[in-house]
Amino acid sequence: MGGGLVGQIAAHGAPVQAGILFYGQIPPTESIPRIRIPLLGQFAEHDPSITPKVPDFARTLSLLGVPFSWSIHPGTRHGFFNETRDAYHIQASESAWNHLLDFLDTHLHPHLQLEPHTLGIATR
Repeated sequence: MGGGLVGQIAAHGAPVQAGILFYGQIPPTESIPRIRIPLLGQFAEHDPSITPKVPDFARTLSLLGVPFSWSIHPGTRHGFFNETRDAYHIQASESAWNHLLDFLDTHLHPHLQLEPHTLGIATR
């Protein structure tokens, strides 16, 4: 729900500075042109209802001039970042966490102070 919700918030012009989608549904095609904020996407390799749509989403955002960084994490399934799920994947989670920190540092820094994650995900 969270990643898809971020996409919907971005597509509806909410007053936010950036958005991060963790294996969330891509917003409907007709709403994508309303996205104006930088986005980061972290997707699972084996997530057939979401991941195949990512390259077209990325192309559309690029044509619109919207910054979109994204990764598809090899060997992962939907939920790879959630340590309470069977799909949890430590290496992909660490990589995604570092991408997230870089993205926030680029798009929200210096106004944001990041605290080390307390659930065992890699920190800087």
